[in-house]
Amino acid sequence: MFTWAPVIEPDTGFLTQTLSEAVQNQRLNGEAFIATYAQLEGEYFLPSALNRSTSSGDPPLNDTVAAFGVWLTEFLPSLNTSTRARLETLYPVEGATETIGAYNQTWVRAELVFRDLVLACPGHWIAGGAKTGGYQIEYTIPPTNHGDEAQW
Repeated sequence: MFTWAPVIEPDTGFLTQTLSEAVQNQRLNGEAFIATYAQLEGEYFLPSALNRSTSSGDPPLNDTVAAFGVWLTEFLPSLNTSTRARLETLYPVEGATETIGAYNQTWVRAELVFRDLVLACPGHWIAGGAKTGGYQIEYTIPPTNHGDEAQW
């Protein structure tokens, strides 16, 4: 899996630092921010095999704990063992969220990791770094996929 992201080029003067650095250094270019993400944001970005009961691909992906580990290793190859263990604790095999309720699927678990890492956390950083006001919105009107909130 590959996620497109901005290219940071310190020498060009265009994007000279990462979002986390800009927030930490209080260098966001704006007074107020609204950040949004959808409840099931990751659906379009995950391997569909994670939502199947049978194995497919090499390595095999399906709705199992082992397949989640394979996906996680491919998605975050630099994750060290202790951080990975912490992530797996925060996103358990069976869990619940404020808006989804109970889940026990690898697909939903991976969606939550992707959503939070790629969209929710950066949005939270931006909202928190606003000079006069920052807000973050979780869009929960079904189907709640990537971009569904844009119409509103």
